[in-house]
Amino acid sequence: MFCYKCGVQLNDNDIYCLKCGCRQNQAESVQNNLQFSPNNSQISPLTNQYGTVVRRKNNSAVVAVLVSVCVLFVFIGILFFSYSGGQNVKVDVVGKWSTDEGLDSSIVDFKSDGRLIYKKNIVTVSTSKYSISSNNELTVGTHTYVFSANAKNNDRYSWYLEGDILYFDGQVFYKKQVDSPYK
Repeated sequence: MFCYKCGVQLNDNDIYCLKCGCRQNQAESVQNNLQFSPNNSQISPLTNQYGTVVRRKNNSAVVAVLVSVCVLFVFIGILFFSYSGGQNVKVDVVGKWSTDEGLDSSIVDFKSDGRLIYKKNIVTVSTSKYSISSNNELTVGTHTYVFSANAKNNDRYSWYLEGDILYFDGQVFYKKQVDSPYK
């Protein structure tokens, strides 16, 4: 038996249609109106008690739109992650970094308590507060430095960390080993 309202196939003892919820009446069912195509593989359109053709809704367009939207979101997510370079990992710069230029060297000392001490020729030039945001932007005082590989090209207002080499504000610093008390 088929629902006389929406045409979905039902069991003979169903009182209500499982799809549209319409109450079924044996006399009104369209079971007698069912026509088969010549090859008996497809059901032709059904008519309800009023002679109106009942067709199943074609949801393929809705499904195609939903799949397209999901694919678009995945693509945007991949693009965003690629653009950010996957740099959601917090970078640790704590420690002393030196330009290793002999007596004319610069030292930046990133303390674990958020202080940055800048020394030139062993003399402290400035002390500032620093912080690193979740997207690895380094803020020193009122200046913000973007985490970018462009810092390797002496790009000002950017910084980058590669192993024991720190590219910071147009300069190259090397990780200093802990000073030995026996030197």
